[in-house]
Amino acid sequence: MSNKNFINSLQSKRNFLSFNKSGHLKKVNFLLTVLVQLVLVLCAVDGSFGNIKIEKQDIPKIIVGEKIPDYTFKSVLNSDLKSVSIAEYRGKPLILEFWATWCGPCLPAMIKLDSLKEYYKDEIEIITVSPEEPGRLEKYIENTGINLMIVSEVNFDKIVPSKTIPSTVLIDGNGIVKAITDPSHFNSEIIDQLVAGESLALIQVKEDEIPESKVIKKLVDKDKQIVMMTYDKSGGGHSRELYNAEGRKNGYVWHNFALPFIIHGFSGLSFERIFFKDGLKMSDYSRAEPSELFVFSIEV
Repeated sequence: MSNKNFINSLQSKRNFLSFNKSGHLKKVNFLLTVLVQLVLVLCAVDGSFGNIKIEKQDIPKIIVGEKIPDYTFKSVLNSDLKSVSIAEYRGKPLILEFWATWCGPCLPAMIKLDSLKEYYKDEIEIITVSPEEPGRLEKYIENTGINLMIVSEVNFDKIVPSKTIPSTVLIDGNGIVKAITDPSHFNSEIIDQLVAGESLALIQVKEDEIPESKVIKKLVDKDKQIVMMTYDKSGGGHSRELYNAEGRKNGYVWHNFALPFIIHGFSGLSFERIFFKDGLKMSDYSRAEPSELFVFSIEV
């Protein structure tokens, strides 16, 4: 018995999901219902979404200790510039911030970065990068009065160096990547060290140095962040809801769960509405091996 059998059962149109006709589903958030199907997408490791192949672009990876690859952002907002190249900022520290307006932790992080930029002025440069369309970002700028340079970037998911957002890249004046972290892990003391060219007193964790859990699939775009990872031996099984900066529920996390239990958690679906082929049933997955458990998160 394995999750592969379960996935095969869901791929059958007649056996995927069965809903009643009472109209109860009108109360269910349509987006989360659609995201149920994306679990199957994230389980695929062949680089394709269904029959649609993902075009892989040759974009250099951002690596701690190496020189930041040059890249030109072509849709710059909140600035007199129309486009900006990373190479233009060689000679002074640069902070790259990857974020989105739907990301709860990203919004206070942007306020923090705005304050740092105001304090350090021309001693540092900050480029904030979002996958969202310019119109939505313009509304954010208008509503917040933020002064940071904001970029709308179509290649966002290929550039962002970490598992999730917010994600921050700290680069020294020589163009060397000093850390890949997030705004909660640095402050003005760290920026002072960056400006002075000193070693940074924060934990630098690179994705390939985390043996407990590896990313199977990651999907980040203008509307959502979905990440599926392998079993994480650092913690047991638990789940929780996510809330955005306005206090509204906008996501879920399942930690070390088998796929049937993850899918069951979507939209309050009952056991009776999920069907298994080959005689499998929900209880068969209550004793799943670590190889069949996953860390799955959604933020919309």
